[in-house]
Order: sequence, then C-alpha cells, then structure tokens
Amino acid sequence: MNILKIAKVIALILLLTGCANPGRLIEPMITKGEKLDLTPLIPQEAGLLIPEPAKNQIFRSPDYPDYHGAAPVYILEPYHLAIGKTFEKAALDIFSQVFQKVQIIRTTEEAKNYRLVIEPKLSDLRLHIFYRVLGRREYGVLVFVEAQTQVSGHLFHQGQPAWQKTIESPKEKRTWVFNYSLLDEVGGLAAETMVLALKDLALCVWQEYMVPPKQSNTPGG
Repeated sequence: MNILKIAKVIALILLLTGCANPGRLIEPMITKGEKLDLTPLIPQEAGLLIPEPAKNQIFRSPDYPDYHGAAPVYILEPYHLAIGKTFEKAALDIFSQVFQKVQIIRTTEEAKNYRLVIEPKLSDLRLHIFYRVLGRREYGVLVFVEAQTQVSGHLFHQGQPAWQKTIESPKEKRTWVFNYSLLDEVGGLAAETMVLALKDLALCVWQEYMVPPKQSNTPGG
C-alpha cells in the first residue's frame, strides 16, 4: 500500500470517529443465551442485592491512541458502556433460573426481609481494542477486540455470610472490519463475558444448595 492510500485510509478513520458524538453512551446488548436448565430450582425466594451505584456503573474507554508493534493505529471514538444496567439484567435473568423467586433489592436494610440474599458484583471488566491498517492490495481497517470479566458473589443466609466465590470468564476475542456499528458489537462482546461469568457463579450457588455432598467410602466414614 503506498503512502497516499495509507493516508486515505487513516483519513477515513479520523473522519468516521470525529463525526461521532465524543463520549457516546452504549447500553450493551446481551447476545448470548442465558438458559441454564437447572432442576429443581432452589425452593426459596431470594433477594438479588444490586445497590444503586453498582446499577449505574459505567465502563469508560481510554481516549488516547493505541499501538500495535511499530505501526501506529487509532483507537475508536471515546465511548462509555452502561455495564451496570447490563449486568443487572443478566444477573436477574440468570438467578431467576436458580431460585424459585428473585427480587432485586438495593440496600442492606431491604435485605433483612429475605432469608437468602445473593450479592453479585462486577469486579473487573478488561476490554482491549486496537486497529490494524491492511496493506498491499487490501484496503481497510481490522479491529481486534479482547474482553474478559471477573465477577464475585456473596450469599447471605438470615443476614449472615454463608458463601462467597469469585469467577473469571474465558477471554473472548473477535476481529471485525471497521464499520459504523462496531461500538455496539464491542459492547455486545463485553456483555457476553458478563453472562459467561454469571452463569458459572449461578451454577456454583445451585450446587451449594441442591447437590448432596459426596459420602465417604472409607469404613466408618
């Protein structure tokens, strides 16, 4: 690719990102199924404790250029992901398949009304994005994205801590050709990792209550 063609590609990137609203807010869509198929459900009504600050949690992108090797690349427009709202929706859908009934609560005061309370927390979201300008006869821009989520869960029984666990999702990777809807796809990938981590956490909670402990085979055990 000659210098003129490279300049045109870079100009296109800057034009597209510059025309967009800086600091665009995106509510990531959950694109992966959340079906757990757990039977029977835990025969309890549970409070799902997600305080207001957790619900309003925002992931803010860096606003500086990223680099890959020695070749400069240009990061997407600054964007914000409303990960708190997405996390709450995913947690409610998933834990509704674990307990007989689930109700979102916001405070520890409300939690006193429930025998069982599960508090899932979005501990960490790692999201890495970089561009690569295609060379030779191919003219365009590839965007590489990596996402991984860590969640923790605390289970309270009659107000007392009963169980806690931290789960990390697998690292999800995608490659896209640069396009206008890319930020929505990036948000969707982040949401997928949240769902994967929450599913594992929910399964751990269900096994804690519904799977009987293994009996010892030793004499007298």
